[in-house]
Amino acid sequence: MNKIRIESKTSESGYTSTRVYFDDHEITGIVKMKLEQDITMHVPVLSLDIKATDLTLDDQMVRVNLDGLGEIEKIIFKDDNWCREFP
Repeated sequence: MNKIRIESKTSESGYTSTRVYFDDHEITGIVKMKLEQDITMHVPVLSLDIKATDLTLDDQMVRVNLDGLGEIEKIIFKDDNWCREFP
């Protein structure tokens, strides 16, 4: 099983810094994290929201079902003329 470590440190000025490590490698760009466990889960689940400013997607990865909502038809980038449509 992979090792996850969360460290929080408070500076003298009162600012708290939290860092997350996965197998001793720091994960950068985290903007939000959530640790949860409900009665149906046997282990806690850590969810991380990470900045996706430099992102590459494989076409096969994009062709996923969205919990019964259907499939992704196209991706349009707001400030670009590029659009990727999926058959």
